Amino acid sequence: MRRVASGELHESPLTGNVAALTHLTTILHDSARRSAEQLALVFLKDGEIATESLTFTALQRSAQALAGELTCHFQPQERLALLIDHPARFLIAFFACQLAGLIAVPLPAANKKQVQRARV
Repeated sequence: MRRVASGELHESPLTGNVAALTHLTTILHDSARRSAEQLALVFLKDGEIATESLTFTALQRSAQALAGELTCHFQPQERLALLIDHPARFLIAFFACQLAGLIAVPLPAANKKQVQRARV
């Protein structure tokens, strides 16, 4: 058991094993508990039209589900490149890496022309 920035001791919600959660995942967990159906994220098209939203609960559940999958394939402290151009999926993957104890390495997603050139 380790202390997080707030000085509190935490247990991993994924495995039940005693482990420290990062400060961001602690905030997500607490927000999902206190404000379950409140919007955590709203994505806007052209800065005006809401195209997608996630509640704190949906963000936490999605991240935990992906983290469970990641722990089957990666060891803690391994690096995982995130090549995701969809904002909601990127944030879910980022939190999933944090929950799984992985080091998220965000990389710019290739545009369609770059992908086509890479396949040639």
